Amino acid sequence: MAKRRVVGFYTDRRTGKVKPVTARSRRRIRVRVKPTTFKRDGKIVHREGYTYMRQDVGAPGRTPPEKRVIPPLQEGELSKHLPAKYRDKGFFDAPTRARHTAYRKSVAEDGYAATRGRLQAIIVLNKRTNPEVARKARRDFHWVVKNFGKGDGG
Repeated sequence: MAKRRVVGFYTDRRTGKVKPVTARSRRRIRVRVKPTTFKRDGKIVHREGYTYMRQDVGAPGRTPPEKRVIPPLQEGELSKHLPAKYRDKGFFDAPTRARHTAYRKSVAEDGYAATRGRLQAIIVLNKRTNPEVARKARRDFHWVVKNFGKGDGG
């Protein structure tokens, strides 16, 4: 069996031994906890700093596709309500007034919850990849809640 390439070292907190980080264990990250002082039960406690390994779960808020709870969006569900001259462009390239008209029709046809859910999904799924669309969707989401939500904060 081939030896795995060592890419770094860390100190095991429990044993105090220096252990290698191999290319295979890259899915784990080294976390450094700084030394600190705090009060517990009226006594001052000095905690030494230490390092430990834990699983790398990626950027905060980024969920793998298989674990996402947002249902996949069906293409054209909102844009089918746009006036004909704006349908060829992207939905969020249409003017605000045209989008608001589309939301009115969408709420009438599919209901408030479905329309709100579609906008919420667009906001979440575009938050990092297309922030401009996410911003427009968030503004529109608040507009839909304000105009169609009955005491619903969003």
